[in-house]
Amino acid sequence: MRDYRGKCIATGEWVFGFLVDEKHIGDWLKAEPVNPETVGQYTGIFTTDEIEGGDTRHTFIYEGDIVEPVLLDGTHKGFSWGRQVVVFDRGAFCLKDRRGQLTPMCNYAANVQFRVLGNVFDNPELTEGIDNA
Repeated sequence: MRDYRGKCIATGEWVFGFLVDEKHIGDWLKAEPVNPETVGQYTGIFTTDEIEGGDTRHTFIYEGDIVEPVLLDGTHKGFSWGRQVVVFDRGAFCLKDRRGQLTPMCNYAANVQFRVLGNVFDNPELTEGIDNA
């Protein structure tokens, strides 16, 4: 399982793997130096998107991702809560909204899917209007 990600200092590319220490992510054989400000843990939640040919793709959600919770069915199908940032606060993965309010991700119903729009490091323009993202 790739539990963490961070931006490699040498290449600027995302590195996925175990957290060796606060400045290195890797696997059993090799650890890459990463920018500690970009390190984020996998939330345990992923989205499933349909792609060409009826196949599906899983997008894993990490701390620092910018997501949009969307209702999948029911009377208000398609309703969105707007852009929110994934943060870890008081022992839980939460979504931080434009008012700075935190909502634990586990509080969302099973009929809500999180669309990953980007992350705070690659897409800082998406955090406009979100307090202290």
